[in-house]
Amino acid sequence: MAGLDRIYEMIDMAVDMGAEYFIIHPGRLAFYSTSTQKVFFMEQRYPQRISELLHDSMQRLLDHCGDKIRLCVENTHTVAVPYLDVISRLASQSGLGLVWDVGHTEHLSEIKRQQILKFMQENIRHVKLVHLHDIRKGAVHKSLGSGSLNIAGYLEIFKALSVDAILEIFPEDELLKSVEYLKKLELADQKQSLI
Repeated sequence: MAGLDRIYEMIDMAVDMGAEYFIIHPGRLAFYSTSTQKVFFMEQRYPQRISELLHDSMQRLLDHCGDKIRLCVENTHTVAVPYLDVISRLASQSGLGLVWDVGHTEHLSEIKRQQILKFMQENIRHVKLVHLHDIRKGAVHKSLGSGSLNIAGYLEIFKALSVDAILEIFPEDELLKSVEYLKKLELADQKQSLI
């Protein structure tokens, strides 16, 4: 409850600032076992109970947001399958929005990448915003066009969805390079449509 109270404060601050969305990442609770000398994740050990707690917490956050601000969940690194089920249900039943971070999607192992792609396809109507950044040498948040992400392909999807994209690229000079890259893509697209 203390964690939820802190998030309520942040939501209220976002509302006061005039924000349209409040974006959170589903967390992971891990423990280190001294007897086995291994890390284990609670959603793997107790998937039903952790899913119930996530659902309860997310519903409380949705209730707090009301019609003041749109609560959205963003995919990052690995989102556990039990969490995906809860998120999908809340998106369908309670208005939870999704933020699709395509850089993190493409950075996953192939099995996990396919899980997120399937999840996004099944819940595409709930995607309200996207985060875009490239992947280079195993690192994310790189300038567009400098890595392996199919940027033009994802831009077509975003256009079809009519959603805004936020560039999550650091540092600032890499962000500015990315803006120029997008301008060149747009010019090339305009020239192609004239042909």
